[in-house]
Amino acid sequence: MFSGLGPMIRRTIGVAGVLLLGLAALAESPVLLLENEHLRLGLSQSDGRLVQFTDWKANWNHIADQADPLGLWKLELLRNGQSMDLTPTQAKSFQLERGRGAGTVRLLWSDFNVEGMTQLKVVVDAQLEPGSAMSKWNITVQNQGGIVLEKLHFPQFPAIRPQPDEWLAVPVWMGQLATNPRALLSEAPGKEKRLEWDYPGLTSLQCLAFYRKNGPGLYFSCDDTASFRKSFVLSSTSEGQVRYEMVHMPETREAATYRLPYQAIIGAFQ
Repeated sequence: MFSGLGPMIRRTIGVAGVLLLGLAALAESPVLLLENEHLRLGLSQSDGRLVQFTDWKANWNHIADQADPLGLWKLELLRNGQSMDLTPTQAKSFQLERGRGAGTVRLLWSDFNVEGMTQLKVVVDAQLEPGSAMSKWNITVQNQGGIVLEKLHFPQFPAIRPQPDEWLAVPVWMGQLATNPRALLSEAPGKEKRLEWDYPGLTSLQCLAFYRKNGPGLYFSCDDTASFRKSFVLSSTSEGQVRYEMVHMPETREAATYRLPYQAIIGAFQ
């Protein structure tokens, strides 16, 4: 814990390298800011969800103002033959710590309010790449205690702020471009819809881009060189908000501890 900061109720905050880390108070809850000269990330102090992703050059926050709450992760588990989901909202304890590497922030959820999972912990390491508008994310699930980790949804990016003249680029075979991608996700008003691209599979590269033509955009990728199974997913909520997530299929589902063997990447570009 840092000294001289007073009672923090099991929270610690770290700064490293050239990155600046600050606290800001927004209307909803205090926000931890992680920023460099290209990008600013805002993480809710109450539960760690992503609430700001601002491209400094474009002066554009890619997360909508009225975004529905969405945790950074979701676990699909199998316990005693029964399927269940675990999310950050079920953790009684949440902490922020200095990361081991330079320029990283660590988020820790523990003491889950679920029978048989009191020892389970979820750890996320987030880092801004110095000198670029790219962020890297990793996750570890500890003390599974015989619980099978079937799928891991991480990172989850909340409502993408709408822009005019939006495009979606996906590397299916030689590549596909879709104009007005929100229309692809709004064919069933009032219902949720998903677009999912599997890798390995028809997706030839591990990335996709959601952007305004000649304007700000989001880049979703990873640095996996071993071709682990995963899916890139865009989905719409019943209110029409468009979200992104990467879904991982762990190779070692029953291990006591699982660490994602690569880093997820979320970046901004123009």
